[in-house]
Order: sequence, then C-alpha cells, then structure tokens
Amino acid sequence: MRESKKVDAKTVLALEPGTFIRRDHRHFVFQRTDAKPFTIPLLRIKQLILGRGVGITVNALSSTFRAKIPVTFEDYDGSVLGMTVGPCHPDATTRLAQYEAYREPYVRLLLAKKLVQAKLTNATEVLWRFRKNHPSFECLEAIRGIREMTQRLDGCSDLSGVRGCEGMSGRFYFDVFGGMLLKNFTFQGRTKQPPRDPVNALLSYGYTILARRMAAMLEWAGLDPYFGFLHELQPGRPSLALDLIEPLRSLFIDRLVLNVINREQITPSDFEPAKPDEAVWLTPLGRQKFLTALEAFFDGGLERRLDDEVSVFKHALVTGATGAWRPSSITDPVEAAAERLNPLDGFADAQGDDGFPE
Repeated sequence: MRESKKVDAKTVLALEPGTFIRRDHRHFVFQRTDAKPFTIPLLRIKQLILGRGVGITVNALSSTFRAKIPVTFEDYDGSVLGMTVGPCHPDATTRLAQYEAYREPYVRLLLAKKLVQAKLTNATEVLWRFRKNHPSFECLEAIRGIREMTQRLDGCSDLSGVRGCEGMSGRFYFDVFGGMLLKNFTFQGRTKQPPRDPVNALLSYGYTILARRMAAMLEWAGLDPYFGFLHELQPGRPSLALDLIEPLRSLFIDRLVLNVINREQITPSDFEPAKPDEAVWLTPLGRQKFLTALEAFFDGGLERRLDDEVSVFKHALVTGATGAWRPSSITDPVEAAAERLNPLDGFADAQGDDGFPE
C-alpha cells in the first residue's frame, strides 16, 4: 500500500494590480498581461490574500468556499477590506450555548478574567525569556507592574475593571518592548488605527492576520466570531476571535516581529516612506516577507494551537464547563505570578534560535 503524503499547503499572495485568477480543473491559474501565467494546485493553498486591483472569477472563488480556504481582500496599504470563508458549521446548538453564556454576567466576567490572566502570564514570559539572553534588558519594573495587575484581576467585579487591568499591563509591557529591538528600528510605544511607525505596522498587521485566521476557524466550528466576552460587540468587529487571540499575541506575533527585525529579515526599506502624522505601511514586498515568516510560525505550531483553542473553548461552552476552561499560557498563571527563581530558556537573540516550546 502506498503511504499517503501530507500536502504542504501555504498562504498565497496576489498583490500586484492587474493579476487575474481563474480555475483550471484542480488548479488556480494566476495571470498578468506582462508575465507568463503560473498555476498552483488548489490543495496547496491554505489561504488566499488578494490586493486591490486583483481579479478572481466566480468559479475560482466558489472553489475556495468548498475547500474552506479563507480569502482576504486587502487595500493598497495592507489594510483589510473584507474576507470570505466557506459555509459555517450547521449545528445551531453551539451558537445557542455561546449566546446563553454571554447572557450570564458571571460567566462572561469569568471568561474575560481567564483571557486577560493568560495574556498577562504570556507577556511576562516574553520579557523574562528575552532577559535571559540579554541580562542588560531593563524589564523588572514592567514585570512587577504586570504581576500586580494579574493579582488585581481576582478582585475585579465587572468588565471595566478587567479591561483596566489589561490596559495598564499593556502600558507596562510596551513601555519596555523597544528594549528588545536590536537592529535598525526604534519603538516609542504602541500606536494603532493607524500605526505610526514600522514596528507598530508589523504588530498591527500580524494581529489582524491572526484575528482573521481565528475568525475563520470559529466559523467552521459553528461559533459566532462576532459575539465575544471580553471585547465589546461592535458591527464588523470579530469580538470572539479577538478574545481568543489575546493570550497568543505576545507568544507568536510579538515574538515574530522581534525575530524578523533582530535577524534583519525585515529592514526599513520594506516600508512605505513615512509622512508626519500619517500611517506607516509595509510595501508589497515587505508584506510578502512578513507573511512568509508568519506562515513558518503557523506551520511550526501556531495553526495547531489555534485549532486547539477553538476546540477546547467550544467544548467548554457546549458542556457548560466554562469554570474549568483555561486559555493557552506558557506556565501556570499562579506559578508565573510567584517569584521566579529559574527563568525558562532564553528568547531568540539576533543569531540564536528562540527558546519557546511548541
């Protein structure tokens, strides 16, 4: 019997205006007027990202629905215009359980606390692990501040208090984030909507990609990605997807941003020329570089982690076991809040491998 081989599917980018995509049997054909067309087997496409000015036939787009391939439409600056996914899970029981949990104030508060606690735990670990390789990195005050917010979480009686702890921890964390940049870039603090510097542009773009990948997985699992517990409900905002990626942002996107900068995989030339008080965006080539690096993270464990997060969360909602549910964190939150005697293996430096376990 011939052994079946795993198909190596990848994210495919088509950002050049004038590109046209059509389906030819089990392949997608990418064609431009000034270049020779090339084909990619449908089975080798994990997701499709299309830039402004790129065309796709209805036949090709319908194939992505059947194959559960998310398609993202980007503007010239890399911002997301929209996204399509295939049909969601047909079982309404899952969404009913989600809505019922939302209507229980205690359950909603409990889930929000768990998400923020895991987020703060992981953010602390990112700082610790970098400091292991770089003892001169000044982050102890930030770690103490984040720990204090972690301890305050238990006493929060409403969502505004939980969000306050999260927001204050974010300030501690991003106040020292620039100290982990070793090559060519500076970081003065987190800015978004729009990002004002290259580092913020990378962070925002990475968070957006992570959120839309999570939203697609939630759809396929039968959950409503727009109905969250920590994030407020707003039209067009995938609140549940944003909820579930909160603990994963520092573990994957922040780590990736540091790696591509410190290893000079991304350089200042990969960004559009900045203008005062205007957004900074990656060039098409810069987006391609960053997405290639991010895809390696997905293949190296992030895809599996997202799938596990959705499965475990769905099970907790459907069975009513939300009290036992725990989002991903590197260490036990109680242990992480205690004094650290032996920090875990070091974060990646400019030349070395990163020490994060899968």
